[in-house]
Amino acid sequence: VGDFVANINLIAVMSYGRAGSLLIQSLFDSHPNVLTLPYLGAMYSLIPASINDLDRRIDWFIKRFPTIFDTSRAGYLGRVNELQAAKFGPDGDENLRVSSTDFKKQLLGVVNKYYAIDSNRRLSRKEFFILVHIAYGLCVKSFSISEIRYIFFHTHTYVHNEWQCMCEDFPELYFIGMTRDPRQDWVSWKKIYAWRMQRDAGSDVPPIFLFLHEYNNYLKGCY
Repeated sequence: VGDFVANINLIAVMSYGRAGSLLIQSLFDSHPNVLTLPYLGAMYSLIPASINDLDRRIDWFIKRFPTIFDTSRAGYLGRVNELQAAKFGPDGDENLRVSSTDFKKQLLGVVNKYYAIDSNRRLSRKEFFILVHIAYGLCVKSFSISEIRYIFFHTHTYVHNEWQCMCEDFPELYFIGMTRDPRQDWVSWKKIYAWRMQRDAGSDVPPIFLFLHEYNNYLKGCY
């Protein structure tokens, strides 16, 4: 594992508004040398820098990120399927469900095969992050671990600590920043998040302020 972990780099995307980042993620997901997760939001900085109790940390991960194992559950930005961030099946109307038990078995299996874990050997945050993607990938498709070269991670966040941790552990990280014309962003926002607009209708927030929010996203993305 040491060799192929060292050879795996990170591609991270941060988007503002409805910029097409999920489409980009799906394209990378179809590449045989790339692994990704059906998740968007902060994750990397939440993983401890050093891990010695692997069994306990896996249980923590499963509990902390439930949408990865059932895309119908609410997560960082709401329900992944309602946000159209998880269109699975031939008609794009199915949820993705992965057994957390199988995931844990796969992760421990990879570690036991390639690592000599003892009281003097701890997994780094980078190793755990990569192993999580490998274990999850093995649950949903067949591939050769030695062929993986990249992890594609959709942060969808500009939390400073998240990016700092990734840059420290992946010094050759590839960064993709995405934004969109605020007018097109607004139209897409209305279409996708109509349920949220109806929910917020009672909040007396004028539509112009919602549009300005998308314009602000555009400016941040340009910056």
